[in-house]
Amino acid sequence: LLGDSIYHRSVACRGGVRLGLRSNVMNEAEADTGVMPVEIPGEVSRFLKPTPLCQSDHPHIVECASRITGEDRGWRAVKRIVHWTYANMRQASGAQSQASALEALEQQRGDCTEFAALTVALCRAVGVPARYAFGLEYLSIGDRAVFGYHAWAEVWVGRWIAIDATIPEAGTSARYICFGYNEPGDDCGSEWILDALGRMDVRVLGYTLRDT
Repeated sequence: LLGDSIYHRSVACRGGVRLGLRSNVMNEAEADTGVMPVEIPGEVSRFLKPTPLCQSDHPHIVECASRITGEDRGWRAVKRIVHWTYANMRQASGAQSQASALEALEQQRGDCTEFAALTVALCRAVGVPARYAFGLEYLSIGDRAVFGYHAWAEVWVGRWIAIDATIPEAGTSARYICFGYNEPGDDCGSEWILDALGRMDVRVLGYTLRDT
């Protein structure tokens, strides 16, 4: 479950797993181009398709995505979508436990799951492959360090890059433990996640601050 990924390196140790969290960002050269690669691999292209709960072909979502991004494409379009979602969605408990992207757009409120669902659909609507990720996020609250359940998105712009419209970040800091992926609005096995969280003991063993 907690193998190496774009978010962490893992080492099995006595009694558990030691994770080294890492940032996931675009370098300056990649960010400056702002364009998508000419060809999208077959295994990635499925993350462009609409689904019953990620209605990226719905006229409301298509119109909204086009209005947000304008002439921008690729990474520049992604950044516009992330910041628009952050500015226009109100953080609150979702009206439904399995809200779709269209419901998130219409209600313009929700928790991390609605933010992620809408971000994925808007990105797909402008031709950027996107998928919904879930796991744990590290947060500091006052002088306390805590890990809590979280959902965010990833986009494919030649490689997978994490984005989080709840912060907002296009490219993410070293704060995520990824459990897996699912389609927006799916249950994503919340019962086993909550059960796992109840049995996990997550500790911060050390950290290094770096200029970004």
